[in-house]
Amino acid sequence: MLNDKRIDNIRSEYEYIVGIASVQSDANNSGILYLANFSNYIRAETTDVRVFYVFVYVNATSNKVYITAGNFLKDKINITINATYSLPIGVNYAMSDKTNKTWEFGPGVATGNTKTITILYDYKNSQVKETFTVTMNKNFTSGFFDIIIDGDHSIEKKVYYKVTR
Repeated sequence: MLNDKRIDNIRSEYEYIVGIASVQSDANNSGILYLANFSNYIRAETTDVRVFYVFVYVNATSNKVYITAGNFLKDKINITINATYSLPIGVNYAMSDKTNKTWEFGPGVATGNTKTITILYDYKNSQVKETFTVTMNKNFTSGFFDIIIDGDHSIEKKVYYKVTR
């Protein structure tokens, strides 16, 4: 029961960060910095919380999507990110624990108002796949969070949160 409340509080903080970043003059860099700082804080203050996050910033003016992944899962992961109608179409990357990495996806040969983002990450001998769409007609930020609290009653919560400006 206590872990349920803890995971909801952590989820709420991550959503708040995405919202706060969206109103900053540099939403992308603000979000990257805030998420990394909060994730490092969580890891420093707890021994049982693990987090994987993806932060997406859409710049409608440049028609670019910036995707930042953060690995705080206490293990190395392999990640693949694909974005339709984009160049590059996809990237593969091996991420160490307590790191983040940002990729820029520009407009591709065929442009569309909606792009599908697919995130695949290998963790503990299993592959996790998450898919969501982004629209290119407005600037916005969004975040996907996979939060795990270990213990006698381990729990996991996956959430997607979007803020349009």
